[in-house]
Amino acid sequence: NVGDNFVIKASTNNNSDITWTLSDTTNIRITPNNNGTSALVEIKNYPNDGVFKLTVKGNSITKSCAISVKKPEITGNVTIVDCPTKDKVFKKGDQIVLHATGPNNFYGNLTWFIGEEKIYSYNVNDGGKEIVINILDYEPFGNGIFAVAAGGTTATCSVYIHQSPNIDGEVTINNCPYERVKVGSSFTLSTNNSVSSWGGQINSRYIEVIDNKNNTATIRVLEHFSDMLRLPISVRDNEGKMGTCSFYTAP
Repeated sequence: NVGDNFVIKASTNNNSDITWTLSDTTNIRITPNNNGTSALVEIKNYPNDGVFKLTVKGNSITKSCAISVKKPEITGNVTIVDCPTKDKVFKKGDQIVLHATGPNNFYGNLTWFIGEEKIYSYNVNDGGKEIVINILDYEPFGNGIFAVAAGGTTATCSVYIHQSPNIDGEVTINNCPYERVKVGSSFTLSTNNSVSSWGGQINSRYIEVIDNKNNTATIRVLEHFSDMLRLPISVRDNEGKMGTCSFYTAP
């Protein structure tokens, strides 16, 4: 069967060294001992014709053995085991590491499908069981969809990615959150400018903005705004310059 290992032995009448060769070195691996009298054979994958040939040479004599391989039926699905929850939001410069498992009796490489090269770069490790994705730019559609295929099945992972920087304008705002903020939670924004006013464009229903009068403001989320859209908060300094912090909420 694919996945099986076994030991095969050979001998000569004059104790000469024995060498082994395989007809298929891609799917089958052989590891002889020092003089070749025994060898470990590993069936890594299914040979093209279902049979591989094992040849042994010693004392100027060559013998061969044809071994049939049975390919077990592939069952189950490929799975991404650690897709981030929707509470996590990624941004330009972040890295995502995903792991996947293949279906039962699948011994080939897992194949990944990733988005545009200008937005993502990635490295695949361990036959596709791990992928490291680097986010190079903001995602225009707000979410990235990564897929992996194996054994005729496909699994997908959808992650939220900022469409643009979450801080805009001439006034710099500190501590604008990238993670989703849950309903009932609070956070504090600050700026180095002298603030004349803090406000939210949609603040009466979804957020409470408390001006602390010391160039900081406490923001409390009252209601979930959107899974895909960000909620904006603006600040104006004494010179009339504006800045905006926009963040995602969670129920």
